[in-house]
Amino acid sequence: MLFNSTSHGGPLIALLKWLRLASRGEDPSPLMRQEPHWCEGRQVRVWSGTDAAHLVREVIGLISCDTVDANCKILWKLRKTLIEEGLESGAVRSDMINDLEALLIKLRFLLLDDASSHYRLIVRGTSRNDSLGASLSFCCLSGTVAMRTLLHGQRAVGLGEASYLKPARSMLLLSGTLRPFNLCARELGFTLFETDNEISPTVFEKEEKSRTYEASAIKAVHLKSIENQTSLRYEDYQLLALHVPVAAGGTELDASHRNINDPDAPCAQRYFDALAQAIYGIALATPNGVLVFFKSYKLLEDTLNYWNTQWRTKISTVKPLFVEERNLTGDDFDSRVRDYKIHAKSQSGAILLAVMRGRAAEGADFKDEAARVVAIVGLPYPPLLDTAIQLKKDHEDRIHGSSAGNKWYAAEAWRSINQAAGRLIRHHHDFGALILLDKALFNKNQKPPNELMSDWYARHLETLNGATSLYTRLRDFFAHKTKSATKVVDPPRTTVLNQRPPNSSTHHGTESLF
Repeated sequence: MLFNSTSHGGPLIALLKWLRLASRGEDPSPLMRQEPHWCEGRQVRVWSGTDAAHLVREVIGLISCDTVDANCKILWKLRKTLIEEGLESGAVRSDMINDLEALLIKLRFLLLDDASSHYRLIVRGTSRNDSLGASLSFCCLSGTVAMRTLLHGQRAVGLGEASYLKPARSMLLLSGTLRPFNLCARELGFTLFETDNEISPTVFEKEEKSRTYEASAIKAVHLKSIENQTSLRYEDYQLLALHVPVAAGGTELDASHRNINDPDAPCAQRYFDALAQAIYGIALATPNGVLVFFKSYKLLEDTLNYWNTQWRTKISTVKPLFVEERNLTGDDFDSRVRDYKIHAKSQSGAILLAVMRGRAAEGADFKDEAARVVAIVGLPYPPLLDTAIQLKKDHEDRIHGSSAGNKWYAAEAWRSINQAAGRLIRHHHDFGALILLDKALFNKNQKPPNELMSDWYARHLETLNGATSLYTRLRDFFAHKTKSATKVVDPPRTTVLNQRPPNSSTHHGTESLF
């Protein structure tokens, strides 16, 4: 590699030595002193982007973008040699080369002009119980850094032997989770619907170079048949969108940190009972597959730990449960989803318990029988105690105003919800029900309406109180959709397992049928 030799030794050795000193609180450089704070049992230190650039140039030895490009070319030649010798292929590549190339490409952005002001350097020390080692993060707080290289041209890092990319004349961004468009455009450094006076209005006329860019946003219809379904017969509806804020005996479905942080607290256990009752009703009323997306792995794990008393067995007698566990390997996840889909094809179906921002929510396709219901449990806000999240919120407030950080924070949560909701209804002939199982997910009296919620389901949402009402609506909906094949059973009229008296402040007078 062509890193410049530094007084700290070779580049990777130098970086590891620096990290070891920094994580211990020793001063690795007189220019980079920083006081630590504690976060989730680890000492955390944060340095400015200027300090991060100093580390890359003076300690690692990447003096400039040209140095990065020269090293990338060496990696490409090495990869070409490995392929020629039969040691690598286009599909199977060396993890070491992949990791080195990814590191170089990411560090290159930090060396761009004026980019360092958008970065922070985060060092997390070893955890108190030594379960987590020290780590280092170069945290970019603005998407404008990467976008600017496309708009102004760049060295073609990671793009084979090409040496230079010309500035992009136009770009098309397509996604179901770009809204609200103004926040997305701001994150990428655009202003919506603003034009540059130097751009010629005449077609084919030569234009001067422009340094201001216009972004136009177009909201496409998710499916025309869903958009207009209120004018159709009920049996022709493709989407049933329901919000269920309460379940067992009026117990609120409240997955807030305040309510469920201690899983052994009575309020948390009432919540787990109410959630189980709602999911049990969904399982009884729904043919084929049910996806349940939790806001976090912690909530999923706490729920299962409590359900192991009796609820897990009771739900599993209706539909077998599959779980997207924390730290599943790619192969294990694929195998789990494959088994779930096989069971989901049967009339009795199956339930997959997964997590928003997880693989199932963002990287898997669940069409037709694989997802007749998608249920959303809780608001998946990013972890507020995470140092990178705090830095991003502060950066938004500093650049765009005092409330910008909170808007970004809420938008991140709703993008995850909209992404998970999008597992439902994958084509024109698909159908299913979306169920929001948390009181915070919808307020029909909110003015103005929640702009962060995707239109395709927001306009059809209705609120139900109680698991019995939920069961009845689902039963009727699927009976109309699958009359020829579905035989739906009535729920047994028993009391809720381990039911506890509801809080007086949350009682809504709803019935308890299950």
